[in-house]
Amino acid sequence: LRECAVIVAENEHKQYTIRAEPDKWNFEPGDALVNFAKANNLGMRGHTLLWNRTKWTSDWLNAVEFKSSAEAESWLDEYITRVAGRYDPFLYSWDVVNETVDPDTGELRETVFSKAMGPELIDYCFHQAKAAAPNATLAYNDYMSWESGNEKHRKGVLELLERLLKNGAPIDALGIQSHSNYDMP
Repeated sequence: LRECAVIVAENEHKQYTIRAEPDKWNFEPGDALVNFAKANNLGMRGHTLLWNRTKWTSDWLNAVEFKSSAEAESWLDEYITRVAGRYDPFLYSWDVVNETVDPDTGELRETVFSKAMGPELIDYCFHQAKAAAPNATLAYNDYMSWESGNEKHRKGVLELLERLLKNGAPIDALGIQSHSNYDMP
């Protein structure tokens, strides 16, 4: 409380916590953090509405085969509206999409959603987030680095951002995360 003015959830607002099971919504961990922030007059950012990585998506959701783009959109509509809407307007900013660019290729990762929707998945999530939390700052978040060996990742993220802006996606910010707990230059 002495050192921070803003907190960000690590896992409490992620799909694998909120929808670990297909028919159950679990907002308790996220609500606890929001209540703590409110009780202590702290600001709070949301992380993340879509972590577009198979590794960090619930097994049950990875097993879904959406029959169409519209079916995937319907799932995302409900999820993003329910999650971002629940915490609006208290969460003043959201990482809408997290780590969707593969660092080895610079291309978008293939997931259950991108298989159904293609790259427009990312644009769609930003539009849905804007509808659910109209005054929140909306960010794309990634961990790319400026050191040698990160060129493909960096190029992929920058190309994604350029495409989103060109297409009119309501993106406000780029979040560049820092992991200080592993070996970096």
